[in-house]
Amino acid sequence: MSIATNHQLRNALCSFLTIFIVSCQTAIAKTLPKYSLKHYTAENGLPQNTIKSIAADSDGFLWLTTEDGLVRFDGRRFHTFDKQSTGVKSKRATYIRPARKNLSNSSRLDIAYAYFANNEICRIQNGAVFPVTDLPSETGSQISKILAEEGELFIITGLPLPWDRAPAPEMPVFITNNSMGGNFYLCTSSTVSHYQKWKKRYEVKNATTQRLNYFVLADQLYHFDGKKSFVRIFEGKRTTFDLAGDILKSQSYPNPQKTIKLYWNNNSDQAYLYLDGQLFSFVQHADGTLTTRLELDNFDFIAQSIDVVYFDTVSRKFFLGSGINGLFVLSMHQFETISIGGSGRPNVFYAQLAYDHNSILTPTGTIVGKIPENDKLIDSHLSAIKRLNGTDKRVIFRDKQETVWIKDGPTLTRFNKQQQITYQWKFRSEVKAIRQINESEFLIGVINKGLYKLNTNAPLSEPQLVEGRLSQSVTWLSPRNATQAWVGTETGLYIFNYSSKKMTLVEETAGLYIKSIEPYQQSLFWITANDKGLMMIDKDNRLVSFPLDKNGYLASAHCTVNDSLGYLWITTNRGLFQMKISDLLWYAFKHKNQGWHDTPEYSSPIPYYGYYSMEDGFATNEFNGSCSPCAVKLANGYVSLPSLNGLVWFKPEHININQPSDKIVLDWVQVENKNVQKSGDTIRLPLRPENIKLRFASAYNGNPNNLSISYKLVRSDQDESAVSWQPVEEDDNGILLRYNSLSSDSYTLLVRKQTGFGLNSYTTKSIYLIVPNSWYENGWIILVFIIIFLIGIIFITSFINKRRLKIIVRKNQELEKIVISRTKDLHVTMDGLEKSRKEMGLQLAMMSRIVASISHDVQTPLRYISFASKTVPDLLESKDLQNIARVGTMIASTSDQMSTMLEQLLNFIKVQAYNPNTNYEKINLKKLVADKHELFKGVIEMNGSRFICELPTYLTVQSDLQLLSIIVHNLLDNASKYTVGGVINISQRTTENTTELIISNTGKGIPPHTAAIINAEYTGQTGEDYFKPGTSKGLGLLIVKEIASLLNITISVDSNEQTSFHLLFTSN
Repeated sequence: MSIATNHQLRNALCSFLTIFIVSCQTAIAKTLPKYSLKHYTAENGLPQNTIKSIAADSDGFLWLTTEDGLVRFDGRRFHTFDKQSTGVKSKRATYIRPARKNLSNSSRLDIAYAYFANNEICRIQNGAVFPVTDLPSETGSQISKILAEEGELFIITGLPLPWDRAPAPEMPVFITNNSMGGNFYLCTSSTVSHYQKWKKRYEVKNATTQRLNYFVLADQLYHFDGKKSFVRIFEGKRTTFDLAGDILKSQSYPNPQKTIKLYWNNNSDQAYLYLDGQLFSFVQHADGTLTTRLELDNFDFIAQSIDVVYFDTVSRKFFLGSGINGLFVLSMHQFETISIGGSGRPNVFYAQLAYDHNSILTPTGTIVGKIPENDKLIDSHLSAIKRLNGTDKRVIFRDKQETVWIKDGPTLTRFNKQQQITYQWKFRSEVKAIRQINESEFLIGVINKGLYKLNTNAPLSEPQLVEGRLSQSVTWLSPRNATQAWVGTETGLYIFNYSSKKMTLVEETAGLYIKSIEPYQQSLFWITANDKGLMMIDKDNRLVSFPLDKNGYLASAHCTVNDSLGYLWITTNRGLFQMKISDLLWYAFKHKNQGWHDTPEYSSPIPYYGYYSMEDGFATNEFNGSCSPCAVKLANGYVSLPSLNGLVWFKPEHININQPSDKIVLDWVQVENKNVQKSGDTIRLPLRPENIKLRFASAYNGNPNNLSISYKLVRSDQDESAVSWQPVEEDDNGILLRYNSLSSDSYTLLVRKQTGFGLNSYTTKSIYLIVPNSWYENGWIILVFIIIFLIGIIFITSFINKRRLKIIVRKNQELEKIVISRTKDLHVTMDGLEKSRKEMGLQLAMMSRIVASISHDVQTPLRYISFASKTVPDLLESKDLQNIARVGTMIASTSDQMSTMLEQLLNFIKVQAYNPNTNYEKINLKKLVADKHELFKGVIEMNGSRFICELPTYLTVQSDLQLLSIIVHNLLDNASKYTVGGVINISQRTTENTTELIISNTGKGIPPHTAAIINAEYTGQTGEDYFKPGTSKGLGLLIVKEIASLLNITISVDSNEQTSFHLLFTSN
């Protein structure tokens, strides 16, 4: 790092004195056109290219008449209404007439009438078209009286007249105003009469033959002579005044070769003058005089055959209808892009400072701005800075002493107020950020090196490295308070303490690339970060991340600007966003306070974001960031934003905020592609409807990215708040909702649109859908069937009971005689026989269960002996004598053990046959399990399973050894058969009064039905009661359950990841 002193730079400064002189070059502003143009024809939406009339309804829809039908435009797509919708025979729409104007916006109509060929009409209202069976009152009996007096009328609804139509000299001209109801002007060759509610109020002399230059504004009649003067006719008086305003400044006025053309749109109550590519509107004053104002420049109305003009005051767009070229939509620019000349990409701007009231200074010494009075461009430079730094545009800084700092890579230079170099420092790497700590101390962020402190009171001393751990790049420095600074880096946000030199990471920002940090009020800061968008942090380091927009453009947010009007502006790589600060603060409050719930005053899931793009005046949607300062507010009220192609300037107070506030309308409902009749907002669908479609529309002449539409369908038995909103995106068909089918019920379909800034900014359309019940679902029919069924059951039951009662009475009488004849000895004999029969039945049941158990227990060892025997020939052929001996030993061992088991069971049978009582004794469970394991050891090994016995040697229980052996044998038998490559585990749990033996295996689980039988309380049922005849499935487990019951052992089973049998022995 090197330092240049004043002495060393003295000679250089002498040569720079003339270089610092600002070259005050000015030129005509190099700006983009003042509007953006979209052209619609039959190739991209219109049914036909002849636009004869334009009107806007109260819901914001634009209506056009064409040779191929009446067309509605919602700002994104066109919808042509067919003959069925309009109720007319012809599709040739000729013109639109106003019926009732909108009181809040005179350029829109609550009701209008569209006229077709053969004088057919339809009504336009609430975004829809309705057939009209009788003509409006003007063409009824009242107008008939005027026709009788004046003869045929020539009706004018706007100027110029299509196809150069003109009335005959003797034909009266009927001039309508912006509303119907009998209010109009009637102009003959000699008089001008004003009618209100079909009654003539006054009449004045007509002093002109140019009757096609009459037009109405705000119910006042004007006449333009085509050159320089007007006549106003109002309240029976004629007033003359001259042409005034911006048109007088036109280079083509006055010019006999240039014709001034009058455009009047009666539907919007608007009139304009066109002269040589320029369109002028009228400003109407309190005294009725008119002044012209330039609205549009550089558009050739004559070449494009423009016949009708409409200006939407909400979106600030001109809609120009052509007789041959369709529709032109001109969006007036609200932002101005300032570009300069030169080579080497001069219009790629990054960091900037306010230079004076009308211009900015860049790090390369370029001064750019414009003079508001004459719109001239300021394009000059400070030669010293330009020579010193011709390429590095990223950082420029003005300190509290009003001196300017710039950097050129690793070189940092400070200029005094006289624009002289005072100090210069050279670091080992590129300088990324500069911030002032106090009057003489500064923080310098250096890429890959860390954070340095520089003291201007000791300029010859080396800058001090105060934090070298930040090997990554410092991206931003901003004061946090008097003792701390924010340090933005490529990997997170840090807090730097001036005195302790301690750097602390804000944990929630770990890994984030911080782009900018801007203060708001005293304790809040706006932060932008790559991929994260906009965030806010408070003095307690509580961080709130705001949702991205629906397209994710905010993920590339650069920097923020507070316009002091309550809005925050954010630049991105994909355009400019406007946010209401109060909405952001409310959202942050909600998310910082855990447990806080939505209230009716705030139901927006995310704040509304206003989006602006190239259509609004940018030369590119890509703004630039990673520079400091990024945005600048000038003293003349302009905000300057750097972009990849010019500086974007605007005055926040002049921005027309075009919010999507118009209502949602339902166009149609279809079931199986057939239209369903609408009755207001209630739709009655057919029985069992399928393939249901509902198309909605909502007008918005703004950027489609500002539209956020969602819906939810609520059944009659649902709580509306429990149903979540689902987003819906528009496509070529508009807002289309589809349902495969709907069951019988009543539904409420809610479709809502976010209408702009505010805490509860939604407009919601509610549609009530009714799906009728099938005939068998109607309550009264079901009730009738139930009554008939119950009556039938009662009748049949009564009839059968009566017959049975008679039979029973007769048989009882017969049996009573037989019973009386029996003797007491026979009763005694029968009692004895019954007792003997029960005892014999118990013994037979016991024997049958034990025989079944023997058959069940022998099956598995025999299967193993059979399998092992079959392997002997192969082993002999391979002369594997070792395995032959092993197989023989195992067969012998298994056979001996089976013999022992059978002998014990046969002895037990003998005992049970002569003495059925159980013999309780102390049994060692581990020895019993070990004996049974020897029986199934071969099967277990053959299946590749492991046997684990966790029983202690001292564990004993009181039970019958033979019967308990049968239980353990059966359970180990099942475990060895169904465990393949698994584990058989024997464990126990012991309490003071109980001992629990657990036999578990990881093999195939038992069926739920069998498990339910095992776990059910024992009722004494036999195997035949549980299983169908002829099947033995589950018989072994049933034997186990029955023997366990005899031994007072509680048995249960659970089968999840492994099957576990639990045998519970009590101390009793």
